[in-house]
Amino acid sequence: MLFVGHILAARAVANTLKSSLGPRGLDKMLVGSDGDVTITNDGATIMQKMDVKHHVAKLMVELSKSQDDEIGDGTTGVVVLAGALLEQAEQLLDKGIHPIKIADGFDMACKKALTTLDAIADNFPVEDREHLVQSAMTSLGSKVYEILFQMMIEEAKRSLHDALCVIRNLIKDNRVVYGGGASEVACALEVAKEADKITGLEQYAFRAFADALESIPMALAENSGLAPIEALTDLKAKQIAQKNPRLGIDCVSAGTNDMKQQKVIETLLSKKEQISLATQVVRMILKIDDIRLPDDDERSYPI
Repeated sequence: MLFVGHILAARAVANTLKSSLGPRGLDKMLVGSDGDVTITNDGATIMQKMDVKHHVAKLMVELSKSQDDEIGDGTTGVVVLAGALLEQAEQLLDKGIHPIKIADGFDMACKKALTTLDAIADNFPVEDREHLVQSAMTSLGSKVYEILFQMMIEEAKRSLHDALCVIRNLIKDNRVVYGGGASEVACALEVAKEADKITGLEQYAFRAFADALESIPMALAENSGLAPIEALTDLKAKQIAQKNPRLGIDCVSAGTNDMKQQKVIETLLSKKEQISLATQVVRMILKIDDIRLPDDDERSYPI
């Protein structure tokens, strides 16, 4: 089935970035055709330097580029989320649900998630320089190196670019949500709750969307050496019991913690853009049933 082939190709790209998510994420060594070596965990750089052949998989590269162009940060998270949405979509396709129903359900669930983000966001004091530095450090947290030879200098430049983009985004909109997967879990809980109110097939897409959102805290936990399912279950239980959407995965202290107290924040602009862009590209992929190349008059692109 062509849909599944498209999904597998795009997921393969997303899975490459999954281990680089968060402050405990691993680096990638990228070797160019001229032998030039780049060591980085910056999602946009990894995607830019990847040699992707499959035409649908290239949409994931464009997804990361769009996030980088619009926001400047969150380039890894947006691809990981898109990959998780595609994984969930594949399971729904296996159940016989039409791709258009899945795409429409994802779109509705995305709107619910964005509404939830607006509800849990806090205003950030942009006039306070110390707070601005703390917000930039969230972006720099996984990208500071002690040994600054040429490759590390290039990575430091990319890190500073991301940090400056965070400051710029805060000036545009001073609302923030909290990292460590806190906002994703809060959105997932609300989306799953909304699914219970829907009677059509879209309810399956809502639940799948909620499961995909949970892939972010699970990846953070796994990259931090925690048991991902156990960490996610504990986090969800505490968010529900304490009614605290600021609780997230503490990648440093290894456990669940209040991300506001830990000063782990993300701009609302960045988080909303990640969820919106990931949903849009997944809907686009779900609506592709054939690929035609210029010299292919009678056959589809081989998957």
